[in-house]
Amino acid sequence: MNSVLAIITVTCFVTIAKANTDVLQIPPNGLGAKGKQINITTLLEWPTTESFMTDYAKPARPFIVRNAAKDWKASLKWTDEYLMSIDEGMKEKVTVEQAKKEDRNNPAEELSLHEFVRGYQEKDWYMVERVPMFLRQDIVMPPLFQCPLIANLLLEQMMWFSNGGTKSVLHFDSMDNIHCLITGRKLFVLIDPKNKVEIDQPQGSYSSVDVDNVDYSKHPDLLNLEYHMAYLSAGDCMYLPYHWYHQVRAADRNIGVNIWWNHFSMMTMDYSSCEDVPQQHHKTMDQFQFQGTDKLLQHEEAIKSHFRMLTGQGGTPLTYDRLLFMFLGDEEHRPGMKDGEDSLKTLFQSF
Repeated sequence: MNSVLAIITVTCFVTIAKANTDVLQIPPNGLGAKGKQINITTLLEWPTTESFMTDYAKPARPFIVRNAAKDWKASLKWTDEYLMSIDEGMKEKVTVEQAKKEDRNNPAEELSLHEFVRGYQEKDWYMVERVPMFLRQDIVMPPLFQCPLIANLLLEQMMWFSNGGTKSVLHFDSMDNIHCLITGRKLFVLIDPKNKVEIDQPQGSYSSVDVDNVDYSKHPDLLNLEYHMAYLSAGDCMYLPYHWYHQVRAADRNIGVNIWWNHFSMMTMDYSSCEDVPQQHHKTMDQFQFQGTDKLLQHEEAIKSHFRMLTGQGGTPLTYDRLLFMFLGDEEHRPGMKDGEDSLKTLFQSF
Protein backbone atom coordinates (compact mmCIF):
# COMPACT_ATOMS: atom_id res chain seq x y z
CA MET A 1 0.00 0.00 0.00
CA ASN A 2 2.82 2.36 0.90
CA SER A 3 4.50 1.64 -2.45
CA VAL A 4 1.28 2.47 -4.29
CA LEU A 5 0.97 5.76 -2.38
CA ALA A 6 4.59 6.57 -3.15
CA ILE A 7 4.04 6.00 -6.87
CA ILE A 8 0.90 8.15 -6.82
CA THR A 9 2.73 10.89 -4.93
CA VAL A 10 5.68 10.92 -7.37
CA THR A 11 3.34 10.88 -10.37
CA CYS A 12 1.36 13.83 -9.00
CA PHE A 13 4.56 15.72 -8.23
CA VAL A 14 5.89 15.24 -11.77
CA THR A 15 2.53 16.25 -13.28
CA ILE A 16 2.38 19.42 -11.17
CA ALA A 17 6.01 20.24 -11.97
CA LYS A 18 5.34 19.94 -15.69
CA ALA A 19 2.21 22.06 -15.38
CA ASN A 20 4.20 24.77 -13.59
CA THR A 21 6.95 24.84 -16.22
CA ASP A 22 6.28 28.03 -18.13
CA VAL A 23 7.61 28.02 -21.68
CA LEU A 24 8.03 31.79 -21.38
CA GLN A 25 10.59 31.29 -18.62
CA ILE A 26 14.05 31.96 -20.02
CA PRO A 27 16.48 29.06 -19.38
CA PRO A 28 19.39 29.83 -17.01
CA ASN A 29 21.76 30.30 -19.93
CA GLY A 30 19.16 31.54 -22.39
CA LEU A 31 19.12 34.86 -24.20
CA GLY A 32 18.25 37.59 -21.71
CA ALA A 33 19.05 35.59 -18.58
CA LYS A 34 22.46 37.18 -18.02
CA GLY A 35 22.03 40.92 -18.00
CA LYS A 36 19.78 43.60 -16.62
CA GLN A 37 16.10 43.00 -17.39
CA ILE A 38 13.92 46.07 -17.89
CA ASN A 39 10.16 45.97 -18.41
CA ILE A 40 9.06 48.21 -21.26
CA THR A 41 6.51 51.01 -20.90
CA THR A 42 2.92 49.86 -20.45
CA LEU A 43 -0.08 51.99 -21.48
CA LEU A 44 -3.80 51.53 -20.91
CA GLU A 45 -4.83 53.12 -24.21
CA TRP A 46 -3.28 54.04 -27.53
CA PRO A 47 -1.35 57.33 -27.55
CA THR A 48 -2.54 60.12 -29.81
CA THR A 49 -0.75 60.49 -33.13
CA GLU A 50 1.19 63.46 -31.76
CA SER A 51 2.21 61.54 -28.64
CA PHE A 52 3.11 58.44 -30.63
CA MET A 53 5.44 60.39 -32.90
CA THR A 54 6.98 62.60 -30.21
CA ASP A 55 7.20 60.22 -27.26
CA TYR A 56 7.76 56.85 -28.92
CA ALA A 57 8.52 56.75 -32.67
CA LYS A 58 11.17 59.48 -32.85
CA PRO A 59 13.06 58.36 -29.71
CA ALA A 60 12.49 54.69 -30.72
CA ARG A 61 10.78 53.64 -27.45
CA PRO A 62 8.78 50.39 -27.46
CA PHE A 63 5.52 50.15 -25.50
CA ILE A 64 2.62 47.81 -24.74
CA VAL A 65 -1.05 48.78 -24.83
CA ARG A 66 -2.96 46.45 -22.52
CA ASN A 67 -6.26 45.03 -23.85
CA ALA A 68 -6.04 47.08 -27.06
CA ALA A 69 -7.34 44.15 -29.15
CA LYS A 70 -9.58 42.41 -26.60
CA ASP A 71 -12.80 43.57 -28.29
CA TRP A 72 -11.76 42.77 -31.84
CA LYS A 73 -13.91 40.19 -33.59
CA ALA A 74 -10.70 38.19 -34.04
CA SER A 75 -10.26 37.98 -30.26
CA LEU A 76 -13.88 36.96 -29.77
CA LYS A 77 -14.36 34.59 -32.71
CA TRP A 78 -11.13 32.91 -33.80
CA THR A 79 -11.59 29.48 -32.24
CA ASP A 80 -10.51 26.39 -34.16
CA GLU A 81 -14.18 25.58 -34.72
CA TYR A 82 -14.83 29.00 -36.22
CA LEU A 83 -11.81 28.84 -38.52
CA MET A 84 -12.87 25.38 -39.70
CA SER A 85 -16.37 26.67 -40.45
CA ILE A 86 -15.13 29.14 -43.08
CA ASP A 87 -15.36 27.57 -46.52
CA GLU A 88 -12.51 29.65 -47.94
CA GLY A 89 -10.19 27.93 -45.47
CA MET A 90 -10.38 24.70 -47.47
CA LYS A 91 -8.52 26.33 -50.39
CA GLU A 92 -6.53 29.09 -48.68
CA LYS A 93 -2.86 28.06 -48.74
CA VAL A 94 -0.66 28.98 -45.77
CA THR A 95 3.05 28.59 -45.05
CA VAL A 96 3.78 26.21 -42.17
CA GLU A 97 7.17 25.89 -40.48
CA GLN A 98 7.98 22.35 -39.38
CA ALA A 99 9.67 23.09 -36.04
CA LYS A 100 8.74 25.32 -33.13
CA LYS A 101 12.32 26.42 -32.50
CA GLU A 102 13.05 28.52 -35.53
CA ASP A 103 15.68 27.28 -37.95
CA ARG A 104 15.66 29.30 -41.14
CA ASN A 105 17.45 26.55 -42.99
CA ASN A 106 14.50 24.18 -42.55
CA PRO A 107 12.08 24.09 -45.49
CA ALA A 108 8.51 25.13 -44.84
CA GLU A 109 5.41 23.30 -46.07
CA GLU A 110 2.33 24.66 -47.77
CA LEU A 111 -1.02 23.47 -46.42
CA SER A 112 -4.59 24.67 -46.57
CA LEU A 113 -5.73 26.62 -43.53
CA HIS A 114 -8.12 23.79 -42.68
CA GLU A 115 -5.32 21.20 -42.89
CA PHE A 116 -3.23 23.28 -40.52
CA VAL A 117 -6.04 23.76 -37.99
CA ARG A 118 -6.81 20.04 -38.01
CA GLY A 119 -3.20 19.08 -37.25
CA TYR A 120 -1.37 21.85 -35.39
CA GLN A 121 -2.38 20.75 -31.88
CA GLU A 122 -0.63 17.39 -32.38
CA LYS A 123 2.40 18.52 -34.40
CA ASP A 124 5.26 20.99 -34.14
CA TRP A 125 3.68 23.23 -36.76
CA TYR A 126 3.92 27.00 -36.86
CA MET A 127 1.89 28.95 -39.39
CA VAL A 128 3.55 32.16 -40.60
CA GLU A 129 1.47 33.75 -43.33
CA ARG A 130 -0.23 36.94 -44.44
CA VAL A 131 -3.63 37.35 -42.82
CA PRO A 132 -6.15 35.65 -45.15
CA MET A 133 -8.40 38.18 -46.88
CA PHE A 134 -11.55 36.62 -45.40
CA LEU A 135 -10.25 37.22 -41.84
CA ARG A 136 -9.08 40.81 -42.21
CA GLN A 137 -12.49 42.30 -41.42
CA ASP A 138 -12.07 40.91 -37.88
CA ILE A 139 -8.99 43.07 -37.16
CA VAL A 140 -9.36 46.74 -36.21
CA MET A 141 -6.40 48.77 -37.38
CA PRO A 142 -4.68 50.71 -34.56
CA PRO A 143 -5.53 54.44 -34.35
CA LEU A 144 -2.24 55.52 -35.93
CA PHE A 145 -3.31 54.06 -39.28
CA GLN A 146 -6.72 55.74 -39.26
CA CYS A 147 -4.82 58.76 -40.60
CA PRO A 148 -4.69 58.32 -44.42
CA LEU A 149 -1.18 59.81 -44.62
CA ILE A 150 0.23 57.14 -42.32
CA ALA A 151 -1.98 54.41 -43.80
CA ASN A 152 -0.21 55.06 -47.11
CA LEU A 153 3.02 53.82 -45.49
CA LEU A 154 1.69 50.31 -44.75
CA LEU A 155 3.94 47.59 -46.14
CA GLU A 156 2.84 44.17 -44.87
CA GLN A 157 0.85 42.22 -42.29
CA MET A 158 1.35 38.69 -40.97
CA MET A 159 -0.47 36.06 -38.91
CA TRP A 160 1.49 33.84 -36.48
CA PHE A 161 -0.37 30.72 -35.30
CA SER A 162 0.74 27.73 -33.19
CA ASN A 163 -0.20 25.71 -30.11
CA GLY A 164 2.60 27.42 -28.16
CA GLY A 165 6.20 26.65 -27.38
CA THR A 166 7.64 28.50 -30.37
CA LYS A 167 11.00 30.28 -30.15
CA SER A 168 12.28 32.66 -32.79
CA VAL A 169 15.86 33.48 -33.68
CA LEU A 170 17.37 36.77 -32.55
CA HIS A 171 16.84 39.20 -35.42
CA PHE A 172 15.86 42.71 -36.45
CA ASP A 173 13.44 44.17 -38.98
CA SER A 174 13.96 47.19 -41.21
CA MET A 175 10.41 48.38 -40.59
CA ASP A 176 8.37 49.69 -37.70
CA ASN A 177 6.08 47.07 -36.22
CA ILE A 178 2.91 46.72 -34.17
CA HIS A 179 2.19 43.20 -32.91
CA CYS A 180 -1.20 42.32 -31.42
CA LEU A 181 -1.86 39.05 -29.62
CA ILE A 182 -5.26 37.46 -30.27
CA THR A 183 -4.86 34.39 -28.05
CA GLY A 184 -2.14 33.03 -25.75
CA ARG A 185 0.91 34.70 -24.20
CA LYS A 186 4.20 35.95 -25.63
CA LEU A 187 7.53 37.20 -24.40
CA PHE A 188 9.56 39.56 -26.56
CA VAL A 189 13.18 39.92 -25.46
CA LEU A 190 14.34 43.24 -26.94
CA ILE A 191 17.77 44.83 -27.35
CA ASP A 192 18.18 48.51 -28.13
CA PRO A 193 20.04 48.90 -31.46
CA LYS A 194 22.33 51.39 -29.73
CA ASN A 195 24.05 48.18 -28.61
CA LYS A 196 26.12 46.45 -31.27
CA VAL A 197 24.92 42.85 -31.69
CA GLU A 198 26.68 40.59 -34.16
CA ILE A 199 24.32 39.49 -36.91
CA ASP A 200 26.27 36.61 -38.45
CA GLN A 201 23.50 35.75 -40.92
CA PRO A 202 23.15 39.11 -42.69
CA GLN A 203 21.16 37.72 -45.61
CA GLY A 204 18.28 37.21 -43.16
CA SER A 205 19.16 39.92 -40.61
CA TYR A 206 19.46 37.36 -37.81
CA SER A 207 21.95 35.74 -35.43
CA SER A 208 22.73 32.02 -35.29
CA VAL A 209 23.04 32.17 -31.47
CA ASP A 210 21.22 29.36 -29.63
CA VAL A 211 18.56 31.35 -27.76
CA ASP A 212 18.19 28.58 -25.15
CA ASN A 213 21.90 28.13 -24.46
CA VAL A 214 24.04 31.14 -25.37
CA ASP A 215 27.74 30.43 -25.88
CA TYR A 216 29.16 33.68 -24.55
CA SER A 217 32.66 32.79 -25.73
CA LYS A 218 31.29 33.07 -29.28
CA HIS A 219 28.81 35.85 -28.51
CA PRO A 220 30.42 38.12 -25.88
CA ASP A 221 28.35 41.01 -27.26
CA LEU A 222 25.26 39.44 -25.61
CA LEU A 223 26.73 39.42 -22.10
CA ASN A 224 25.74 42.10 -19.58
CA LEU A 225 23.39 43.93 -21.91
CA GLU A 226 20.16 45.62 -20.91
CA TYR A 227 17.33 43.36 -22.06
CA HIS A 228 13.94 45.04 -22.45
CA MET A 229 11.22 42.51 -21.60
CA ALA A 230 7.74 42.67 -23.09
CA TYR A 231 5.21 40.17 -21.73
CA LEU A 232 2.01 40.10 -23.79
CA SER A 233 -1.30 38.48 -22.86
CA ALA A 234 -4.29 37.92 -25.14
CA GLY A 235 -5.64 41.28 -26.29
CA ASP A 236 -2.39 43.21 -25.79
CA CYS A 237 -0.58 45.11 -28.56
CA MET A 238 3.06 46.21 -28.68
CA TYR A 239 4.94 48.83 -30.66
CA LEU A 240 8.35 47.48 -31.72
CA PRO A 241 10.54 50.22 -33.20
CA TYR A 242 12.57 49.91 -36.34
CA HIS A 243 15.86 47.96 -36.01
CA TRP A 244 15.33 46.84 -32.40
CA TYR A 245 16.78 43.35 -32.03
CA HIS A 246 14.20 40.89 -30.73
CA GLN A 247 13.62 37.25 -29.89
CA VAL A 248 10.13 35.88 -29.26
CA ARG A 249 8.73 33.01 -27.17
CA ALA A 250 5.07 31.95 -27.30
CA ALA A 251 2.88 29.98 -24.89
CA ASP A 252 -0.55 28.33 -25.12
CA ARG A 253 -2.73 28.29 -28.23
CA ASN A 254 -1.22 31.32 -29.82
CA ILE A 255 -2.35 33.65 -32.60
CA GLY A 256 -0.67 36.97 -33.22
CA VAL A 257 -1.06 39.56 -35.97
CA ASN A 258 1.57 42.11 -36.82
CA ILE A 259 1.63 45.19 -39.04
CA TRP A 260 4.79 46.56 -40.66
CA TRP A 261 5.15 50.04 -42.12
CA ASN A 262 7.80 52.32 -43.62
CA HIS A 263 9.87 53.88 -40.85
CA PHE A 264 11.83 56.46 -42.81
CA SER A 265 8.86 57.82 -44.73
CA MET A 266 7.04 58.29 -41.42
CA MET A 267 10.01 60.08 -39.86
CA THR A 268 10.13 62.67 -42.65
CA MET A 269 6.42 63.26 -43.24
CA ASP A 270 4.27 66.14 -42.03
CA TYR A 271 1.59 64.48 -39.91
CA SER A 272 0.10 67.70 -38.51
CA SER A 273 -3.09 67.19 -40.52
CA CYS A 274 -3.74 63.77 -38.92
CA GLU A 275 -6.84 63.82 -36.74
CA ASP A 276 -7.60 61.32 -34.00
CA VAL A 277 -10.60 59.28 -35.17
CA PRO A 278 -13.19 58.14 -32.58
CA GLN A 279 -12.86 54.44 -31.84
CA GLN A 280 -16.32 53.58 -33.15
CA HIS A 281 -15.24 54.82 -36.58
CA HIS A 282 -11.98 52.87 -36.80
CA LYS A 283 -11.61 50.93 -40.03
CA THR A 284 -10.71 47.25 -40.22
CA MET A 285 -7.75 45.70 -42.00
CA ASP A 286 -9.74 44.69 -45.08
CA GLN A 287 -10.17 48.39 -45.91
CA PHE A 288 -6.42 49.05 -46.18
CA GLN A 289 -3.83 48.48 -48.89
CA PHE A 290 -0.39 47.03 -48.11
CA GLN A 291 2.38 47.92 -50.56
CA GLY A 292 4.72 45.02 -49.86
CA THR A 293 8.23 45.08 -48.41
CA ASP A 294 9.75 45.58 -51.88
CA LYS A 295 8.64 49.20 -51.48
CA LEU A 296 11.63 49.69 -49.16
CA LEU A 297 13.92 49.30 -52.19
CA GLN A 298 12.61 52.67 -53.38
CA HIS A 299 13.73 54.50 -50.23
CA GLU A 300 17.42 55.38 -50.37
CA GLU A 301 17.85 56.18 -46.67
CA ALA A 302 16.15 52.93 -45.63
CA ILE A 303 18.56 50.89 -47.75
CA LYS A 304 21.61 52.82 -46.51
CA SER A 305 20.53 52.32 -42.90
CA HIS A 306 20.15 48.58 -43.50
CA PHE A 307 23.66 48.55 -45.02
CA ARG A 308 25.05 50.20 -41.90
CA MET A 309 23.47 47.56 -39.66
CA LEU A 310 25.11 44.80 -41.68
CA THR A 311 28.45 46.22 -42.83
CA GLY A 312 31.28 44.23 -41.33
CA GLN A 313 28.94 41.98 -39.27
CA GLY A 314 30.36 38.52 -38.71
CA GLY A 315 33.77 39.56 -39.99
CA THR A 316 32.67 39.20 -43.62
CA PRO A 317 32.88 42.25 -45.91
CA LEU A 318 29.61 43.40 -47.42
CA THR A 319 30.12 42.73 -51.12
CA TYR A 320 27.74 43.73 -53.90
CA ASP A 321 26.84 40.07 -54.55
CA ARG A 322 25.97 39.53 -50.88
CA LEU A 323 23.91 42.70 -50.97
CA LEU A 324 21.88 41.48 -53.95
CA PHE A 325 21.21 38.20 -52.17
CA MET A 326 20.07 39.98 -48.97
CA PHE A 327 17.56 42.19 -50.75
CA LEU A 328 16.54 40.26 -53.87
CA GLY A 329 17.33 36.61 -53.13
CA ASP A 330 18.93 34.10 -55.48
CA GLU A 331 19.55 35.17 -59.07
CA GLU A 332 16.93 32.75 -60.38
CA HIS A 333 14.28 34.50 -58.25
CA ARG A 334 15.00 38.00 -59.61
CA PRO A 335 13.10 38.14 -62.91
CA GLY A 336 12.01 41.65 -63.82
CA MET A 337 14.04 43.27 -61.02
CA LYS A 338 16.72 44.94 -63.18
CA ASP A 339 15.74 48.40 -61.93
CA GLY A 340 16.11 47.22 -58.34
CA GLU A 341 19.57 45.78 -59.08
CA ASP A 342 20.68 49.04 -60.71
CA SER A 343 19.43 51.07 -57.73
CA LEU A 344 21.27 48.83 -55.25
CA LYS A 345 24.48 49.02 -57.29
CA THR A 346 24.35 52.82 -57.34
CA LEU A 347 23.74 52.98 -53.60
CA PHE A 348 26.44 50.42 -52.86
CA GLN A 349 28.98 52.47 -54.78
CA SER A 350 28.11 55.53 -52.71
CA PHE A 351 29.45 53.94 -49.49
